[in-house]
Amino acid sequence: MEENAKKRRIFIALNLPREIKKDLAEALVKLSGEVGGVKWVKPDGLHLTLHFLGYLDEPQIEKVMAVMDELAKKFGSMNFEAGGIGAFPALTNPRVFFLDCRQTNGRTVYEMQKKLGEKLSENGFTIDSRPWQAHLTLGRVKGRLSQSAFSLSRYEKIKNKNFTVKSFELMESKLRPDGAAYKVVMSYKFPL
Repeated sequence: MEENAKKRRIFIALNLPREIKKDLAEALVKLSGEVGGVKWVKPDGLHLTLHFLGYLDEPQIEKVMAVMDELAKKFGSMNFEAGGIGAFPALTNPRVFFLDCRQTNGRTVYEMQKKLGEKLSENGFTIDSRPWQAHLTLGRVKGRLSQSAFSLSRYEKIKNKNFTVKSFELMESKLRPDGAAYKVVMSYKFPL
């Protein structure tokens, strides 16, 4: 039997409210019409990934849930503003397009992401050590771009959208030929 057959592909994320997903869906339709060679995400799957954990078995998932339950009590709702479109590693050589997000009521999202990483590491999980940036992945380059990526950096239609996140979620990702499908395993509401 394949090693990952009984494991689930797990990550921790902040999901977006329906209203902002609707606004971003309209922008993604326009982007997909303007820029080819990119596999744009489905609006329902838009989220801010805090930590990707990979394939976990049920005992590991229970450990993650215990960490999340403990940390949920220490944080409150987070307000964000969408910024401009950027790319990893850079707009000159894009592999992933993203929408920058800035927390407008402090920097607790960075504190939370860091604390999650520390607690998960203490529990034996391997954590990505690269600096974290709050962003929404919009699309991945899958071919030759039909337009210069620099033009996307000036794409104004989705800037300055504000939204509030009142929980964070343990998510499961299932890879499919038409893109990843996401499912909430458990949601942890912020008390404040």
